[in-house]
Amino acid sequence: MKKSVSCKKAAAALLVVFVLIASAGSMATFASESVNYVENGSFNPGPGGQWGEIAGWTPSIAVGSMDLYLGDYNYGSSDNLPDGIYLALRKEANPGAEAISVSQTINNLPAGVYKLSAWMWAANNVDSFTVKITDGIKTAELSASLTEKGYKEAEIEITSGTATITITADNTTKTAAMDALTDDVKLVKIKDTDSASPVNLIENGTFNPGPGGQWGAIPGWTPSIAVGSMDLYLGDYNYGSSDNLPDGIYLALRKEANPGAEAISVSQTVKNLPSGVYKLSAWMWAANNVDSFTVKITDGVKTAELSASLTEKGYKETEIEITSGTATITITADNTTKTAAMDALADDIKLFKIADLSNPTDAPAATDVPATDVPATDAPAATDIPETTGAAAATESPETTNAPATTNVSTGDSAILIAVIVFVVVLAAFVVLRKQKA
Repeated sequence: MKKSVSCKKAAAALLVVFVLIASAGSMATFASESVNYVENGSFNPGPGGQWGEIAGWTPSIAVGSMDLYLGDYNYGSSDNLPDGIYLALRKEANPGAEAISVSQTINNLPAGVYKLSAWMWAANNVDSFTVKITDGIKTAELSASLTEKGYKEAEIEITSGTATITITADNTTKTAAMDALTDDVKLVKIKDTDSASPVNLIENGTFNPGPGGQWGAIPGWTPSIAVGSMDLYLGDYNYGSSDNLPDGIYLALRKEANPGAEAISVSQTVKNLPSGVYKLSAWMWAANNVDSFTVKITDGVKTAELSASLTEKGYKETEIEITSGTATITITADNTTKTAAMDALADDIKLFKIADLSNPTDAPAATDVPATDVPATDAPAATDIPETTGAAAATESPETTNAPATTNVSTGDSAILIAVIVFVVVLAAFVVLRKQKA
């Protein structure tokens, strides 16, 4: 009888151990999931209901009307929406008013690279619709054109510890109410800044178009002339083969509308750079009628430059020591003969920190490092690093109501550990039971 009781106790103890192990495994899996730092990104109504305050968000206008509210109309099918409630920026009561927005500031963010994602639907009468994030240093933006519906995402490096997300929509024609719908907004940290993979410090180095398309403003860059013509735009013509280009969109400095004009350029200033040695790389193609074509970087103290001669195509790179904390990158092209339009194409601009200046005397002088040509088919090491800080580098997922994966759950190691523990416990219990029976 005693042996039977002992066996039952052992079996009960074994069951408890199994439950604890299963619970530990579940907790380990839960703990490894990435955290969404956005408060109420699914826009659940508060005490005031759909026309009341929007928990976690600050609107640009007073709530309580059809101009801005939390919608639930599914436009004929529940498949149109991620879930039952979304943010509706409409201007129904006042279609001639200014753009409408809601914003949220998130504090105490650990330094790192973050992924911003959101579901957006520019359903009706929408002229501009963006979800923008900035930490005061860098900016990234998602945008949806009229009729676009689906998930978009972009990455941003956040170092200031605080970021503000602003959702804005407008119908600039201001003749009718719009339907700009947003839902499922997430901000998830995906990488530490001190990880082995360096972060590209250039905003929109791949020249993704913003809300204005290929002839609109160039997110992250300041042009020397007004956009909107064939003089300067974001090109997609591949000159007979997609192999000619790093990807589908590039910066085109052309002067087609005004070949006799001055040199054309775009520039970008990067701030809050720690002192160190940096590598600048770019893809350049001086395709036609180009007399000078350069990508220049300066911190006001030192300068480095990449250049491409007529017909040259491929990646180039150089190094520069930056101590002032700020650097300006300028891409310039000209045809000094000024008799025909040119084709000066730039893409895949990257700036990486590659060394500290703990011992400044050991750092290479920027002016002593020549620009080196890299064969067009072999991009420099920088091209193996995913673009992480492009301002409008938002990528549209297929139109679906399933949210994009925003968690990086690694459960393989914990599963193996749990299996080992279970095996050991079962073996020990088996030995104890055998001894008791003996």
